[in-house]
Amino acid sequence: MRMQKLRNELYSYMIVTAGCLLIAIGFNLLQRPNRIAAGGVPGLSTIVEACTGISPALFQWGINGALLVAGGWMLGRSFVLKTAYGSALLPLLAYATADWPALTANPLLAALYGGVVTGAGLGLLFRVDGTIGGFSVIAALLQRRRGIAPGKTIAAFDFAVVALSGIVFSPESALYALVGWFAMKKTIPLVQSAGAKSTFAIVISDRADAVKASVLERLDRGLTELHGNGGFSGAEKRVQMVVLRQSEVPRLKRLVAEADPEAFVLIGDAHDVMGDGFDRFRAVRANGRTRKTMFRTVRDSARVPGR
Repeated sequence: MRMQKLRNELYSYMIVTAGCLLIAIGFNLLQRPNRIAAGGVPGLSTIVEACTGISPALFQWGINGALLVAGGWMLGRSFVLKTAYGSALLPLLAYATADWPALTANPLLAALYGGVVTGAGLGLLFRVDGTIGGFSVIAALLQRRRGIAPGKTIAAFDFAVVALSGIVFSPESALYALVGWFAMKKTIPLVQSAGAKSTFAIVISDRADAVKASVLERLDRGLTELHGNGGFSGAEKRVQMVVLRQSEVPRLKRLVAEADPEAFVLIGDAHDVMGDGFDRFRAVRANGRTRKTMFRTVRDSARVPGR
């Protein structure tokens, strides 16, 4: 158990390192040279550099450290330790890549590709529940104290940084920053969910018994039945839910079509599927308490992904 936990932690830190490197590259090779502040502490550091000449790496170290010190005593030692690595590593990599030549002088290309590269880095971090500190510390505090969703807090800070860039640089720079922000937000879930191995299917059929028999006997998968009512007809419906591997989806479609060609089928990606036939729960001792965790990644509910 200890060796498995050590491997999981080592894997997580490797992914966090790769994600921070991508963010630093997107920042120094695309966004910063073109004065694109697409939110977050890195974007704010671009504005501060233009106004004061302070190195972005030094500013990021300073504000991340200050936020951790100010909020750490309220968020707990576990949150601080898990956040400290990413919030210290990103400025270090930003400093190391500061002199690398810019990839383009076209602000639109810089905004788009900078957003994609940054989003890819954040997506890698979120895959292992990582964080680079910054505004996520404030988001965690507001969530704990006021119940405000972290995503709303981080988005509000991001838009404030974009608006400030429009004042310091130009309205056109703010528009490019918005393009980069949207590109980043679209890329994050793509990278975060890449390689998802599981799928869920919801089947609503008037021949529910035939569908059930096909899934249980021919697909060899479990099935959960829920009871619902048609919104228009009010008729009682049996709603059947199946979780399966992506490679099994074509066979499921074929079996359902054979059982009931008129069946309604909804299929989507399923993330972090835990249970028999998928990822296993394991008990982990932490601070004298036993908690359940996935065998691949040890998660902590106190962590709030963000920037």
